[in-house]
Amino acid sequence: MSTPVTGYAKKRKPSSPLTAKLTTSKYMVDDAINILDQIHNILSTKAPEALPLLEKFVSKFPSLSSEIVEAEKRPRSVVIYGVPEADSKLSATSRQAHTEAFVSGTLDALDVETRPVEVFRMG
Repeated sequence: MSTPVTGYAKKRKPSSPLTAKLTTSKYMVDDAINILDQIHNILSTKAPEALPLLEKFVSKFPSLSSEIVEAEKRPRSVVIYGVPEADSKLSATSRQAHTEAFVSGTLDALDVETRPVEVFRMG
């Protein structure tokens, strides 16, 4: 007997205000560049000594964005130990296909209705 649905699913609270506002849309990127240009123009006329600090701040974005992506992927990741390795004489694509087939078989055995996004060996 199934339980009736009595409400809506709760939204997960973001881990920080920064991740709550992140999107990958082109509009967001264009808007961010426009805002940074405005800040740069204001600082260059009113506080030029702060320009190096702004440049240092902006240089942190690439590493910050990759950390955010990894942090979002981590809770959805699964590690499977004991995956047998394919014969080393096989091509790289055949070895990868062997690993992916094993993972798919494991998910089928567990009756997990999803497909892996990434499958790679860690050891």
